[in-house]
Amino acid sequence: MIFPAKSVKELEDESKQQNHCVRTYAEKYANGKCDIYFMREIDKPKNSLVTIEVREDKIVQSRIKNNGEPDRIQKNFLKKWETKVLNAA
Repeated sequence: MIFPAKSVKELEDESKQQNHCVRTYAEKYANGKCDIYFMREIDKPKNSLVTIEVREDKIVQSRIKNNGEPDRIQKNFLKKWETKVLNAA
């Protein structure tokens, strides 16, 4: 599943779990310069899987733990999500 970040606390938790800098995006997110989404396994909604930055209905970056790249299956899911959800909005 994919859902938007709802608070600075969620961004901080994502940063901690993923060991990356998404917490520093709080001001950009609050000012509408980007959107931040979290991808999770349905049966583990509190465990970070992929962090997604979106600008102008396009995924500009997606990262896993330690700023790694999502795997092929995750990338395919993100591409479908971008096409069917973001571009349809």
